[in-house]
Amino acid sequence: MNDASIYADGHSLEAAALWIQGLILGQVGTSIAVLAIAIIGLNMLRGTLSARDGVRSLLGCFILFGAPAIAHGVMGTLPRSTGPEVIVPLQPPVPSLHKEKQSSPSINPFDPYAGQSAP
Repeated sequence: MNDASIYADGHSLEAAALWIQGLILGQVGTSIAVLAIAIIGLNMLRGTLSARDGVRSLLGCFILFGAPAIAHGVMGTLPRSTGPEVIVPLQPPVPSLHKEKQSSPSINPFDPYAGQSAP
């Protein structure tokens, strides 16, 4: 599905999500991640940042850029659902304790033909 068909179909939320994904995982996101790792590395060399925080930031970048592959792998391991496997039988209705007075289907007091059909 290309970008033009997304806008034509009116899926603006999907288009916005794809734009943000392209921004984060594209050249802009990669450039920001490279600069962040470079700054973190310099701070680690100067001793102002602990190795634990540096490794945590590096791991965060790997998770961010590997998120599509991680999600695809997780979704690939889940079984596909083709429909309900267990069919629950319908329960019969519970009878009411109060019996209603049964009347004829349609009694209209103003109907001239509602009487007997033969004398």
